[in-house]
Amino acid sequence: MSSGGVCNPVSPQGFNADGTILYVEAPWDGTRMSYQLDGTQNITYVDPPIRLGAGDFTMTATVIPRNDSVLGFTLPSGSQSVLLFQRIQQSPTGALTGYEMGLFERSGGVFSLYIELYRNVDFDFDSSGRTIVEFNLSVPILANVPISLRLVRQGLNFSGYVDNVPAEIVHSDISPLQDVDTDLNVPLEISPRYSQQGGRTRRDFPGSIRDLSITSAAQVL
Repeated sequence: MSSGGVCNPVSPQGFNADGTILYVEAPWDGTRMSYQLDGTQNITYVDPPIRLGAGDFTMTATVIPRNDSVLGFTLPSGSQSVLLFQRIQQSPTGALTGYEMGLFERSGGVFSLYIELYRNVDFDFDSSGRTIVEFNLSVPILANVPISLRLVRQGLNFSGYVDNVPAEIVHSDISPLQDVDTDLNVPLEISPRYSQQGGRTRRDFPGSIRDLSITSAAQVL
């Protein structure tokens, strides 16, 4: 800052897609260093330069709740749920291929960070191609207090970190390694406004986000 001047605003971070920084279609607050979400954003990448395939990966995001005890929108079941990353394609027969990372409420006020991977999963007939791993969030949900999230797959091993501390696995159902996205032609979405899996349930994050990345390497802490 020069004498009598003002500080230049901090440039938006963007989304790190395996080393390529992509523009995020959301308002950037340089003071809070985060993207401000209100449910009207459409953060979509039609052909993202990242494929998870059957290999290792790391997903990161920092979420900043807008209100105490609120990390998602209330589902018909009465619990909260939110999607951070989603890339899922549904076949004509209804089978799902792709992945999603998000947060949900297991019971009153107890939240999980989770990853789900699909390869031709039809829940009506066979869900053997599905992997789901849930981690205990284990931190209080306070307005304007950032929560740093990291999910890592290394072979058949999954690790989760909350505020850079290893998180406890509370549930896991891991299928053999399968390619989850190389042949997909659907977009990758960040904090999508609505679920693609039927209905119009709100699944975007009600707050602010930053430190968004998906990389094809296991970056453990």
